[in-house]
Amino acid sequence: MPNEHSYENDSTGLIIYGIWSCYRALGERDLIREFLPLIEYCGDWICNNAAGFFGLVKSCAGISEVFGPHLGQKCEQMVWTSAISAYGIDKAACMLEAVGDLEKAGKYRQCCSDLKGAILTHCVKNGVLYRSRESARLDASVLNFLFGDLKVFDDRELLKETVAACEKRLVDPVLGGVWRYEEAITEEGVGLISLGEIFSLRLRRSYYGGGRPSSLAFLYLPFRRGLFGPGPDGGRLALLRYHPELFHFLRSFS
Repeated sequence: MPNEHSYENDSTGLIIYGIWSCYRALGERDLIREFLPLIEYCGDWICNNAAGFFGLVKSCAGISEVFGPHLGQKCEQMVWTSAISAYGIDKAACMLEAVGDLEKAGKYRQCCSDLKGAILTHCVKNGVLYRSRESARLDASVLNFLFGDLKVFDDRELLKETVAACEKRLVDPVLGGVWRYEEAITEEGVGLISLGEIFSLRLRRSYYGGGRPSSLAFLYLPFRRGLFGPGPDGGRLALLRYHPELFHFLRSFS
């Protein structure tokens, strides 16, 4: 759970998401009752820690980030954290409604609405959803909230513009990729910056979500450059293991 030592404040939203996934699969209200104290603790934490911080969840390192005070850097109000919190608290409201607590469910829905509004106000620049309030850098994780199971924003124009920004970056002759982390110093050392295969898989899913499967061709450039992960072949092997059809598709461009 988030505390004064946390670098990431996304766990409350993720915990609710996990409980919701089990409830959706099983349909057992007793499961909600069993975990109700935890659901309410997480929901209350989100409400309390989004108030007074531009309406966003307080600063942290997002998800799987490698920056923060331990590297002499400031955390940011990450879209990932606020969006997964908005998703989680919306599902908490659904579960509370299922067990008859309509008053608290209404409070949670208002918190969700406020979080979504704050993200659109503070984290969208030139029509593109970026990684945080403070930064104008692209972030793989935000694509989760524009389509698919974790969709928070039903805005096809925002999806279109964000994907277009990712495409532009992917074919940039110098930068050639969209990183999860773009600073010069990471926990792995100085200047060791790589494009994770997870980003490209999320981008691939967003193409399908946007009805543009032909746009997968944009991914061949980073594939050829070996930018799917650290090391010459590590990312490609992971891609072959988990998404062989995409691996062979991209290899056809090599």
